[in-house]
Amino acid sequence: MQTSKQRLLSLKAVFTKRNMLIAWKTVRNGLRNQDLDDLHDYLDVHRNRDAFVWRLRADVLTGRYRPNEATIISLEKKHGIGRRLMLPTPADALLLQTLVNAIEPRLRRRQPSKAAHYARSHRPPAEDSVDATFPYPWWQLWPQFQQRIWNFTNVKAYVVVTDVANYFDSIPLGTLRDSVASLARLEQPVLDFLFFLLEAFVWRPDYIPLSGVGLPQLNFDAPRLLGHCYLFPIDRLIDSATQAHYVRWMDDINFGVDSESDARALLSNIDTRLNMLGVRLNVAKTKILSATQAQSHFQLQENRQLTILGNSYQYGSRSTLLRQLITVLLEERYDRFRAAPRDGAWTKVLKRYYTVFGKAQHDVLEAEVPTHLKNYADVRASIFRYYRALGFSIDRLDHIHDYITDHCTDDASLFGACRLLTEWEIAVRSVGRARMITLAGWLRLNGQNRVSAFCGGLWLLAKYGSTRRLWDYIQRTGAVWQRSAWAARVSLAGWSGS
Repeated sequence: MQTSKQRLLSLKAVFTKRNMLIAWKTVRNGLRNQDLDDLHDYLDVHRNRDAFVWRLRADVLTGRYRPNEATIISLEKKHGIGRRLMLPTPADALLLQTLVNAIEPRLRRRQPSKAAHYARSHRPPAEDSVDATFPYPWWQLWPQFQQRIWNFTNVKAYVVVTDVANYFDSIPLGTLRDSVASLARLEQPVLDFLFFLLEAFVWRPDYIPLSGVGLPQLNFDAPRLLGHCYLFPIDRLIDSATQAHYVRWMDDINFGVDSESDARALLSNIDTRLNMLGVRLNVAKTKILSATQAQSHFQLQENRQLTILGNSYQYGSRSTLLRQLITVLLEERYDRFRAAPRDGAWTKVLKRYYTVFGKAQHDVLEAEVPTHLKNYADVRASIFRYYRALGFSIDRLDHIHDYITDHCTDDASLFGACRLLTEWEIAVRSVGRARMITLAGWLRLNGQNRVSAFCGGLWLLAKYGSTRRLWDYIQRTGAVWQRSAWAARVSLAGWSGS
């Protein structure tokens, strides 16, 4: 618990060289996991990190620092509808992470429940800490979450599934600032600098003034930590009402209750409390499920069987005959799963099938890849991993090529597909390499000056094209990299790497 003896946190105490170098380890991993990759893995920053840190620290402490322009990309959620992600520069990402590292312990001391989590960069301490949307590493933690829900269904008659509608886009920054100030003892400049950085990443088309509403979407911890602590009053309410039969990942909430009337009463109280925070429950995604319905919704039995078969294949006998038998059982189970209703956590289980069959290097899912790529946005990353495990073939190239040219609408999926193509091993003199070069040309002509299309084409040519083709591509795409510092950096890295 916070005490009056706790010192106010100052900018000078936050931004020490040691703190910033520790934060860089997290930031470098985060930069690698962004939806667009740097060709040189930010080695220029990493190799000169001491000087980089000292310069940043001096600029912050003297009030000279100004955030850099973030690269904005799209990520599809469903039916072509997506959200915007901001890709910060290493400098801005490092400052934000350093702030998070300093503030987080103070906020965690005020956290009312251990069942709520937010950080992709921190693995939860136990399987009880995992909820349905925990994304890192989901293929390991999702089966563990099933056990938590299984326990709910054994103890409680109903399970409630809900989330906050458009959570990040709806948070009032003024109220959030007051909340952070009340939870952590921070000197005013620390609070000012934190929100100064965050507001620099809020999407502002044309010259629209800041609305004061909405946290930026970054693949780093800072916005998630603030969004997490903003829901502490909700944690306190639900944890008490459900006797700790509750788990939350960011704004996705699951809890067990004894009756439907209890569920409705608690949902009403939650929504009222959220209204006081300036946000609302997502009515469309709120479900009150009986124990039996919850097992069906979360695909509990399917997950348990898939875990057993997957572990038997991966960790069991190395006998070829036994592995063939397990593969046949997996195929039979997948046939039944494919014929079942596609609701609840169906796509999460589908991702697990792609993971298991990828480890087995079995092409049983290959015929369905075109349909799944088109219709299930949240499965695409799993499909790319699956095809990476299977390796190159003309049919697989056809699938990825057709997806890129006919169905891809968002930046993250476009670059993910191009990155997969560069990770395949293809013979030097082959039709496959020629088609990669042709696809790079298509991206240049049809990419609508999108940074993701430019970057995807550059990666393809950096691996499969000649120096002349790469130089011609860079010259012809000046309209993209001349107005984007990030794209300019990538073009320089591509050329210097050739």
